[in-house]
Amino acid sequence: MKVYTQLPLKARRPVVLSIGNFDGVHRGHKKILDFLRARAKTLRGEAYVLTFSRHPAKVLHPDKRVSLLASTLHKLSLLAGSGIDGCILLPFESSFSLMSPRSFARRYLAGEFPVREVCLGSNAHFGKGRSGRAKDMKRLADEFGFGFKIVYAEKAGGRRVSSTLLRQAIEQGHFGEARRMLGRRYSIFADVIPGRRIGRKIGYPTANLNPHSEALPPTGVYLVRVGILRHPRYSLRKNFEFKEHLIKKDVPALLNLGYRPTIGPREAKYPLPEVHLINFRGHLRGKLLEVTFFKKLRQEKKFRHLDHLKNQIKKDVETADKYFRQH
Repeated sequence: MKVYTQLPLKARRPVVLSIGNFDGVHRGHKKILDFLRARAKTLRGEAYVLTFSRHPAKVLHPDKRVSLLASTLHKLSLLAGSGIDGCILLPFESSFSLMSPRSFARRYLAGEFPVREVCLGSNAHFGKGRSGRAKDMKRLADEFGFGFKIVYAEKAGGRRVSSTLLRQAIEQGHFGEARRMLGRRYSIFADVIPGRRIGRKIGYPTANLNPHSEALPPTGVYLVRVGILRHPRYSLRKNFEFKEHLIKKDVPALLNLGYRPTIGPREAKYPLPEVHLINFRGHLRGKLLEVTFFKKLRQEKKFRHLDHLKNQIKKDVETADKYFRQH
């Protein structure tokens, strides 16, 4: 997938474009992306999305809590997996939010990257104060000479699929509901970071994680599968081709998300994730992991001795191994 961070866009074929945050790339987003690809095929063009390297709410309302479902890197991975041709990735700055809907259309859609057609979700907003709606884009399309199509909202369980509802489901640990909205199991990207190596001492080495996503389930021990990737090398200062380098996928694992009460005093302000890959040999330091959640196994608890913790992990591994043989 081609990623443009510098404008203007010089496309050889007609561009069919959608605009949005695409946080989580859920079923509602996928419906738009599928429609986008179909229109690009009909027009013998290319399917692109315009999105941002920073969530607008993080810039406009820094004091407001917005738990991101996917980092920029994870979002690019999901968009690339959807089969679109390219992504226009722009930094969202406060000045960007001051542009009227007409100024936005004139500068970008008819200027920096003239488009053949724009496809928006029926609930989309754009321009200053989110004042631009689908009806406004239709009027602007007529004025500036590009086509416009509306994609109507996707529903799951009778409700419109949205990133807000998805965040709530994840943070409450409702993985089934999240899966219905995503069309897949929820996963996060995370970097492997140095730890205290206590898991290695008791025979169950763990990788300490720095998660890219901010939307995490409640504390506890989870059954997960892990994909091991190399970090893609790119710079947001220049255009690049996004490629993902998978080393190993679907490794059964246990993830503990919590404060590790058995191994020392509670020092962290936030729950820390660490993952034990079952029957895995290899080095994970410096790697990028994709952790996919299947189900919660148990609550995190404090053990009086490390031997008690070791015995519990042994039981957890046996449970996980049995579970993943069936899934």
